[in-house]
Amino acid sequence: MKKKNILLLGSDGYLGSNLSLKLNPDIFSVDKFDLYPKSKKTNKLDLKDVDKTIGIIKDKSYDVIICLVGVLPGVYRKNKLYNENLSAVNFLKKFNIESHFIFCSSTAVYKNNIFYKEIEIGPFEIYGKSKLDCEKIIKNNTSSHTIFRIGTMVSKDRKGGIMNLLKRLQSGKFLWLPNGGNIIHPFVDVEDVIAAIEFACVEQVNGTFDLIANNRETIKELAVQVNPNQKILNSKFIDWLTKYFGFDQFPILGISNWHFNALKYDLPKSKNKNLWNFTPLKSMRETIRKSLTY
Repeated sequence: MKKKNILLLGSDGYLGSNLSLKLNPDIFSVDKFDLYPKSKKTNKLDLKDVDKTIGIIKDKSYDVIICLVGVLPGVYRKNKLYNENLSAVNFLKKFNIESHFIFCSSTAVYKNNIFYKEIEIGPFEIYGKSKLDCEKIIKNNTSSHTIFRIGTMVSKDRKGGIMNLLKRLQSGKFLWLPNGGNIIHPFVDVEDVIAAIEFACVEQVNGTFDLIANNRETIKELAVQVNPNQKILNSKFIDWLTKYFGFDQFPILGISNWHFNALKYDLPKSKNKNLWNFTPLKSMRETIRKSLTY
């Protein structure tokens, strides 16, 4: 069987590094590019250099282009974050690619409400808006694409605010959570995300799909499973304080304004047309337990 030629953009970030290790070399021939290469096998590329990006694509006939490029909240101020994330796909406006395009978006494109009927589009902050606008560019400028709206990826090697929060749950330390933890956050195991991307590379399935763990539970329910003695503080005053005064560069009690909004998601009560049914997804409980196992 002929190998599929893959162009992997953003290869040395968290997801890219994990994906690179899993892509079967007998099936895929992968060219890796990143703005900040960490591996000797990775080439440096700034996607804002549109001509260079297009030149790389023209130089080789890629079956699939995987774009993992993106900046999370808290790294840059709003306008810069938006422009950085849009630069991941702006080259598509100037060049009609024939490759299947795989893009990693976010569940942050949805409204931050409790959904009793259909889930609704409506980003609650600039990060979600940047991802949604990237999706629009992809849909308008490619004929074959897979867009994954990914929840918060977790694994043993993940770092950052959410994993610190989960580790505090594991330790049993006294902890404040928005709404007392009665919130459902869209966690997903990074290995499930990788399996979905691999499937999309082979089958080139066209569409937009959510990648979120199955059998979702509230953080409070998960905390009890991880540590039955977990003590969670429920403070409407701190909820209010974080909502209106916390910001990403200066989190309150370890939770930034963005995290506060993200942690209020309650996605499982919706009827969502974007379900991913091609590869299995772990349960929320298994996803969290696995990420905390050493």
